[in-house]
Amino acid sequence: MQLAEAQQKIERALLSFGLEASEAEAETRWILDHLGFSTLTQRVSPGQLLAPLQWEQAQALLARRQVHEPLQYILGNQPFCGLLLKVTPAVLIPRPETEELVHLALNTLPVIAEALRIADFGTGSGAIALALAQELQKRRQASQIWASDLSAAALALAAENAHLNHLNEAVIFLEGDGLAPFLALDLELDLLISNPPYVPLAQWQTLAPEVQLYEPQMALTPGEDPLRFYRLLAEQGPHLLRSGGQLWLELEASLASETQSLFLNEDWVQVRLLPDFAGQTRFLNALRV
Repeated sequence: MQLAEAQQKIERALLSFGLEASEAEAETRWILDHLGFSTLTQRVSPGQLLAPLQWEQAQALLARRQVHEPLQYILGNQPFCGLLLKVTPAVLIPRPETEELVHLALNTLPVIAEALRIADFGTGSGAIALALAQELQKRRQASQIWASDLSAAALALAAENAHLNHLNEAVIFLEGDGLAPFLALDLELDLLISNPPYVPLAQWQTLAPEVQLYEPQMALTPGEDPLRFYRLLAEQGPHLLRSGGQLWLELEASLASETQSLFLNEDWVQVRLLPDFAGQTRFLNALRV
């Protein structure tokens, strides 16, 4: 079978599973790349032949995708800010919005002679902490980065991602509930950053099957109180940040104003909401008094 024919068959199959055209096209490219055909090869060598084993592998991938298993879990990885992260159902699949969060935080970090001190709360796959570590290394900015999670399985995967991306010593991973792992170290941070669980429980029950059936519920929804972790960050975050230290958070757009109100007190200044690329209010930034 020629590459062009395989491409058409895979894309048609994905469309029949309910994917949008743009998603089917992107996933087709990703599947073929996984089978050994680069994006360039797909574009310039459509007559290249697939070996029978390659087509069998493609069919096996599609069988799993048909029951809505996310392609990232099937292939086992997800690109993020120039990193290639291993992902499993133990962790949330990193989203483009979270890449935006990383870039926003990086754009506001100061350049200082000493090491920047950063904590990532609810690290999951390690995406935010590792992306920050990699970029700060490129900038030749010294840093100390801590990342926490309640899930031991998530932390094991985050540590593996650090190793796979040659960032073994760049991040210290801590297991524990809430901000307790950071508070126990009596940190004085330049940046506290988080993409905490924020999907309201009622909304989680209406999410796409790829999310609801496969991604960890604990990483998506905090339960009955969707602002649970924002209350925690508003109340305990000041004990971790130096004066002028930054807080950057991803949030649920429909609860943006309610989230912001938690930080409108004597501990925080310059509390602002920012949109994502789609125009949805998605991020909160504040400074410690």
